[in-house]
Amino acid sequence: MISSDKDLLVLDHNRVVKDLNNLNVAEFISKIKENFKVTELDEVSYKLHKKGTFGMDLNSKWYELKVNKKLAEETDIVKSLDVSILHDYIIRPILGIDDPRNDKRIDFVGGIRGIGELERRVNEDMQVAFSIYK
Repeated sequence: MISSDKDLLVLDHNRVVKDLNNLNVAEFISKIKENFKVTELDEVSYKLHKKGTFGMDLNSKWYELKVNKKLAEETDIVKSLDVSILHDYIIRPILGIDDPRNDKRIDFVGGIRGIGELERRVNEDMQVAFSIYK
């Protein structure tokens, strides 16, 4: 059976990471700014509304990360996926996690568990969380 996209619900598949790969917060944010516009948010938590934006909970502060123009214009279907952008421009090069399936420093948090679960993990056992738009 085929259904329309309005009947399909795809939940986020968010990431939490245990440490910043020996970077301090300022160094970490500086490296992210090479490929993203970083905006600190006033809200306690953040829910994404469009492709190319990520929420980041770092030290219990939320930030919005927007891809720069170069990344937004990516034409390769797989490379243009938000999950690929996060991995290729933050998880692997900055956080040093090559294989997220086998690295104990990273965990996946399904969207059904909500933003509150990301915040809980950052408060308890992780240093940074990324909220990914579908």
